Amino acid sequence: MYDDDEFHIVSVQPYVVFCAGQLYRHVTDCIGLTYFYSFAAAEKDLHIPVLADGCSDILFIYRDGKVFTEVLYTAGGTKFIDVKKGSDCFGVRFMPGENPCLDYSSGEKLKDSGLLLRLEQKMSQETTFIPRMCAFLEEYRTVFKDSVPAQKKLFRQIIRLIAEKKGILKISELEVLTGYSARYINHIFENQAGISAKQFCKCIKMHLILQALSTGTETSFSKISSEYKFYDQAHFIHEFKEFTGKTPGEYASAVEESLYSDCIVDV
Repeated sequence: MYDDDEFHIVSVQPYVVFCAGQLYRHVTDCIGLTYFYSFAAAEKDLHIPVLADGCSDILFIYRDGKVFTEVLYTAGGTKFIDVKKGSDCFGVRFMPGENPCLDYSSGEKLKDSGLLLRLEQKMSQETTFIPRMCAFLEEYRTVFKDSVPAQKKLFRQIIRLIAEKKGILKISELEVLTGYSARYINHIFENQAGISAKQFCKCIKMHLILQALSTGTETSFSKISSEYKFYDQAHFIHEFKEFTGKTPGEYASAVEESLYSDCIVDV
């Protein structure tokens, strides 16, 4: 666990829910992880947009007696994952900068393909949610040591500050809060998360806005625009569409049509 620096982004890539129609999820406090999840392409092939949300995933796709592994992360823009009909998927969502299979500073480069192969081999033997989760954790825990590098500790402290402020702060404010220069803060974020601190602040804001719209806890776009310090409602709509590919109104309609909250089952 993260001791005093712990925070969790319990976010879902929303298009997984829209496309699959049902997502099973287990939130965890294991270091570096946020939750495990599963979904199926039961009736058709799925072409799923993956948002650049500051987090990363490992997705194990079970099909025809085999398991295929995808490492999902995008530092800018939306990417897509294709899942063929008849596939059963099990995913692991990481906290920002915590995926041991990725070298964030090198643009999504795989850092430890050996670990990925071991995970794939171990995961191929399991057929249901809980055994898959346990199999992943057994291998995953072997990559962590007791000591944490100083830069990683500082990164976790800074992202906790950003999360506490809901992403509503400028880099100049981070300089004051941390005592470090904007240049060094961005250096840390590029190394640990592959994006700038400013981009990460935007991701946190959008995570929270998506959560509010997805759960129906806030439906007033003008109120959201004001609460999250957008210049005006037009600016909010532009930023939201850039992040999700939909306007807030289109997204809210998709949530309503899909019965979004009912589609997520916590296990």
